[in-house]
Amino acid sequence: MADLVWVSLLVGGTLLLVGFAASLLFERFRVPDFFMLLLLGVVLGHVPVEPFGPGLLTALGPVLPAFTALTLTFIMFEGGLTLSFRDAGEGTGVLVTHILGAMAVTMALTWLIATQVLGLSSTTGLVLAAAFSGPSATIVLSFAPHLRLSPNALNVILYEGVLGNIAAAVVVLFVIRTPGQEAGGALISFLSSTALGAAAAFLLGIGWRLSLRRLPQARFLYIATIAWAIVVYAVGDGIIGQSGAIAAFVLGIVLAYHRPSTAQAAAGPGPAEGLRAFQAEITFVMRTFFFVYLGLTMTFDRFSVGALFGAVLLTAGLVVARAPTTFLVRRAIHLTGRETRVLLGTVGRGLTDVVLVLLAVESGVLPAVEADFLVGMLPLIILVAAITCAGLLAWAERGSGVAPAGPVDLYRM
Repeated sequence: MADLVWVSLLVGGTLLLVGFAASLLFERFRVPDFFMLLLLGVVLGHVPVEPFGPGLLTALGPVLPAFTALTLTFIMFEGGLTLSFRDAGEGTGVLVTHILGAMAVTMALTWLIATQVLGLSSTTGLVLAAAFSGPSATIVLSFAPHLRLSPNALNVILYEGVLGNIAAAVVVLFVIRTPGQEAGGALISFLSSTALGAAAAFLLGIGWRLSLRRLPQARFLYIATIAWAIVVYAVGDGIIGQSGAIAAFVLGIVLAYHRPSTAQAAAGPGPAEGLRAFQAEITFVMRTFFFVYLGLTMTFDRFSVGALFGAVLLTAGLVVARAPTTFLVRRAIHLTGRETRVLLGTVGRGLTDVVLVLLAVESGVLPAVEADFLVGMLPLIILVAAITCAGLLAWAERGSGVAPAGPVDLYRM
């Protein structure tokens, strides 16, 4: 037992250091950081020494549901903290049209490919279509601030990543919650519980804000706020009924909303900015372990030509589906050719997509015969989409004459 303790600590610390090194690698060479994490997971899953190897994935099985829910909590909470409607800039209506239009076309095309070409069930096709309907917020937040983009272009990319994740979560959670139920009644029930969860999170968020005002100098406020987000998620998911993700998102919006005075703006970042930075580090920990776990699932027995073909075909669909609304946005808010190519190339999928699909698999609503194929195809979709995104971004940069920029401080936007 003592041996396992020190090995576990060694592995855990090493994984976080590898995640940190991977983020530095991205900043220097634009190589997506999760490549290294997935590769590490693959290696650990094939090391023929205990506690590694195939037995490691089995040992992690009991904690996966709680870990998945916790990861979703942090993703949605960080999305709410990041969103700032007062900074949307010009063309808000066009931005919303692009997001909804691109998502609708992507979902329709993904569902058709999944059901008509790959032969998956309608339910599985809907889960895939929803989960991959928009760019991953974690991927978008990892590269967009490092590009020299205008505020309008950056807003389009960031809002699409965050709001796309929210819409994807709503659809997938609806599928999980209402299997085989009559559509009309199920939709009303789901929307009612979602609205109730959002309202509860709003009130709990207001209460927490008032509490923080009475304790402005108290220690450990950030970690207490993270704990409050977990409590709100648990209340929404358990007591109200599977609305925890939306509750965490609404809580993030409530806590992040702030209209600073001139004196406050001159004084520098406020509490909300510090909370965003702290939450980003928590999410970094979760995504590091999650991508390593995903790498553990990439075993030879799960790999198939069909899964690779599906990943390539689905990724091609993601690119095609973005074209119509991307050029609409270009004309409406006057993006440059380079910014248009960057927007078109924003097809990376990542943590949120994987979490939502795994939630659907764990719920048992998907046909059991398709579960292994789906889990085997997930890492391939992430990899192929990342390679495609990197290639399109390189194409956008080529000949643009724009020097690489340092990261943008999102928390000051």
